[in-house]
Amino acid sequence: METSKAHLLFEVALQKLRETGVSDSGIPLTARAVTEKREFKNLFAAVQKVSREKKRADQPFASDEFPDEDYFTKCVESGFVVEFKEQSSSQEPCAYGFIIPSIFNRLPRPIYAEIRLFTLNGHPSLQLLTDLQAVLVKVSQAIGYIGCVIDTFTSNLLAIEAASRNGFRNAFVIPLSGELVDVGLFDSIILLKSMVTDVKDFPNPESARIQHLPEYRDRPIMGKPGFNVSPFATKLADGTSIIVRCLAKRHIPGVHRIFDQATARGQGFGVAEIPPTEFIEAIIDGTHPGHAFAVELEESGYQIAALFIGPSMYCRSATPVHADSYGLVDQSFGARGVGLMLWKLYTRLAFEFGYKGCLTDSFTCNEPVTKIVRATKFVVLGTLWKGGYLNGKGYSDMLCFYQTTQKEDLQRNHDAKL
Repeated sequence: METSKAHLLFEVALQKLRETGVSDSGIPLTARAVTEKREFKNLFAAVQKVSREKKRADQPFASDEFPDEDYFTKCVESGFVVEFKEQSSSQEPCAYGFIIPSIFNRLPRPIYAEIRLFTLNGHPSLQLLTDLQAVLVKVSQAIGYIGCVIDTFTSNLLAIEAASRNGFRNAFVIPLSGELVDVGLFDSIILLKSMVTDVKDFPNPESARIQHLPEYRDRPIMGKPGFNVSPFATKLADGTSIIVRCLAKRHIPGVHRIFDQATARGQGFGVAEIPPTEFIEAIIDGTHPGHAFAVELEESGYQIAALFIGPSMYCRSATPVHADSYGLVDQSFGARGVGLMLWKLYTRLAFEFGYKGCLTDSFTCNEPVTKIVRATKFVVLGTLWKGGYLNGKGYSDMLCFYQTTQKEDLQRNHDAKL
């Protein structure tokens, strides 16, 4: 099994820390791997308790981030869990850390790890948080990751300061990312630390160097209630008549055709980003949250584009308030206004579905999409360094965009002729 090497490296890293000292500052810490399902059950109970605590200095979880034990177990099983104890105190754990494949790296086997940390004491010291984060970074690097991401709420000032001390830098802020108990929706901040400084040290996604890293797994989040959108006719800027309709299974070959075009050109999608047929079928069948649409020429029925809209995985919630989307355009229609039409449709439907905002991301080298997103009044939240790998272009930075779907701000798109 490919991930067995990663788990071996994980255990070796913890053993080395036990031999050399877990904490650089002298806090007497021990660290061990958590691997048993019964331990995950107890850990889930601890996470639920922490997420409901009202006066924590470091609230690490949204109130609905892990709605049930199965959901939580799927998340932690995709990576690694560390239990920390302070030797000078009781033998009860003082904190837990998670190392999971990061969603903020668009590779099947992300080279960035996301590290999560929570203490059992609601008022940890800055030094303790700094030391615990440093341990998770060291272990992540030993496993083979070349960067670490921290996704925490902007109210979590101690964790942000600890991250700064550990060399993390601000990438961007996601508005209204998750709901904190007795506070309401709150922004989260994405922080990045790279363990390499030269892009030539980044591994090719097909390299044996990273084939042991765990694959990214979609979190089982919930979208807005599904409903059919009736097919409607419209025209492109050049007068070409088109039909927009809900995606059906007969459209799947067309989706793959357009995806293959985009990945081959290194235009918009990284290597191996094409979703499997099962994923597309799940959206069509309603077993996966989201909505999908096909754009066809009215006269011939030829599929020239596809649009996917669903709950954003970037939100810290099992029921995200923001939508996310990606569009696909046949390369022969790339300069005929199809992309702009898709983006207007995205913001309009996200409004109708009930989302509070629209998130999306794009590689910095993808100038056509960046131009369209800016033209539809999305704002740039920030940039993630080397967020993905494109055919013929190598690693590219990734821009994250946001637009509200509040009615007064979206009226121009809601009423716009597509």
